[in-house]
Amino acid sequence: MRTDSDLYAIRPGQALDAAIKGMKNPDDTKQAARMVEALQGRSPLRMLQRVKRSSKGRRLLQERPDLLSALKDAKWLASLPEGTLGREYYEFCQREQLTPGGLDEAVAEGFDRSRLERMSEDEQFLQTWMRDTHDLYHVLTGYGTDLLGELGVLTFTATQTRNPAIWFMVLVGGTVFAARGHANPRLFAGAIWRGLRARSIITPNWKRLLEQPLSQIRRELRVPQPPRYKPAYTSLDRSAMQL
Repeated sequence: MRTDSDLYAIRPGQALDAAIKGMKNPDDTKQAARMVEALQGRSPLRMLQRVKRSSKGRRLLQERPDLLSALKDAKWLASLPEGTLGREYYEFCQREQLTPGGLDEAVAEGFDRSRLERMSEDEQFLQTWMRDTHDLYHVLTGYGTDLLGELGVLTFTATQTRNPAIWFMVLVGGTVFAARGHANPRLFAGAIWRGLRARSIITPNWKRLLEQPLSQIRRELRVPQPPRYKPAYTSLDRSAMQL
């Protein structure tokens, strides 16, 4: 597997193409996935090494919880007590008009599956894990799915994972926001501070945490209360929802 010379190769052409298309249409999630794949290089391998250093991380790799199935079980999520992470996630999806666990299709379109399959099973699991936990990070941090909210959660995640591909997405997103008059350096700096302050968001068993109170999870992971900011949407229908 490690003999594949292009497994961790950087693909600047793909990244540039995805960045241009992403700036034209920030709602095109597939382009974000293409940027990550093109620029992450050896980040998945380095993240795996960090995960293996902790007992919680090793347990996660051993158990490999099926988070996606739980996130797609809307009936079960809706039945959870108010204030639990799972119930908050369900209400978040209803409020933002998202399909629970819906990122899997968009990411699948953006990633080269043959390249992913050449990674180790642990690396593949972590790639899937980061995809499936993304919207949970929105709930955890309090950032919405608007332009600035995505910038916030991506910056928070990039600080935690040290993935250069995610930092590049933050740069592209920041450029789009500035061009549209939505620059918010305070939100950007705050997301970095929150990411540095928090404990690891990668190694917790998020499937198990769905039944736990969100306030308790935030305390344990040292994630401060959600920030206040004015949402910035891209499409007319989402903007109209805020009127």
